[in-house]
Amino acid sequence: MDLTEKQQELLEIAKQHRKYFATRTIWDEYAKKHDLPRMSSYIYRFGSVQKVKDLLEINPNYSQTEAFIELKKEEIRNILKEHGSHIENRTQWDEYAKEHKLPTYKTLVNYFSWEEILKLSGRPKKRKFTKEDLIPIARAHLDHFRSVGKWNDYAQEHDLPSAMTFIRTFGSWKLARNAVLSFNR
Repeated sequence: MDLTEKQQELLEIAKQHRKYFATRTIWDEYAKKHDLPRMSSYIYRFGSVQKVKDLLEINPNYSQTEAFIELKKEEIRNILKEHGSHIENRTQWDEYAKEHKLPTYKTLVNYFSWEEILKLSGRPKKRKFTKEDLIPIARAHLDHFRSVGKWNDYAQEHDLPSAMTFIRTFGSWKLARNAVLSFNR
């Protein structure tokens, strides 16, 4: 099939964005956001969407669900790039999301893992502490390592691991305290 210059141009655009070329609704939503030609332009120039899909060799089994997921993932990536600096934890994000009409934590983790969310947000991955890492930290600040509340206040001011980090690592606050207090150098 000999293609006109305009058809070649449209085909090249569709080729570059092929994963969104599934249905009229999905393509048009994507095209609008990226200032691309609407599906009606393809229908006008090629006669049908199927002709374009055939020329692009788009797998007939490629579902609109896959295209929709890609569209949502792109949307969420953009949200995370713009608002990701506000992510601290699930509760805090859900409050921020509600206030700014953004997807909830639950929606985010439908498309990305927590590690991916942090990475897309430009947030550094939190360090994984071992018992051997935590004991010297607590011993160096023993006067403040009395209760969960007291430690959290102090830890936040001094950029130290939270009480929850100790609890997760040792199994409980009591076990963490016992390990710190009974540690012999």
